[in-house]
Amino acid sequence: MEYTYHNVNFGDVKIPKDFDYPRPQKIDAMQGVHAITSDNIVIVDAQTLLIPNLSYDGEAPDAKFWVGKGTKPSPQGIRVPDENGKEVPLRRYDRKTVVLTLPGDLTVFDINHFGIWCEQFTVDFGHVLIPQDLNIPPSLKMLGVSPQVRVFFSSLVVVASIRYVYNLLRGGQGQGIIDLLRIRLVEVAMASATIAVISPACLVSRHVVSPSTNT
Repeated sequence: MEYTYHNVNFGDVKIPKDFDYPRPQKIDAMQGVHAITSDNIVIVDAQTLLIPNLSYDGEAPDAKFWVGKGTKPSPQGIRVPDENGKEVPLRRYDRKTVVLTLPGDLTVFDINHFGIWCEQFTVDFGHVLIPQDLNIPPSLKMLGVSPQVRVFFSSLVVVASIRYVYNLLRGGQGQGIIDLLRIRLVEVAMASATIAVISPACLVSRHVVSPSTNT
């Protein structure tokens, strides 16, 4: 039987040239007491914050990453685990780039500010406001993706995040974030008994749109 190839359109969707797709967004930088400073914070997705070059002297007895409603932190706020997933008093940071994940089902759309708060003495050490009109990607959890089951899809999302962050920080901070996200990707692969060997050169594209700055 002879097979004849035909060009057939089974359906398509038109994407406008001016389509404003979700992307990581820059907000204000941290600045406060106890030598707290950072570069502009990046909202990577609805549950992930990236704080570049965070500094904090580590002298307070009970400082925590903190989010909540309203224009400034209060005791009614919510603890955010540190970059190691722990809710312990913050240690000293010296221009360290930190990636934080909001707890549970909490998203940036549920909060108005992020900062560092002394829980024991209820003192605001410094915070930034989170705009409510951010056009950012959903997190994997919001998409209902289970990394243990869908490794390939999860890997694509992680790679996309690596590209965004690398393009944002390629002036000097990109490699550190790439290394961090590569570790996360390998953890996902190992959880599904899949071995993934990834080269930074394979993950980084030169044709990546920069995260926009929210003004």
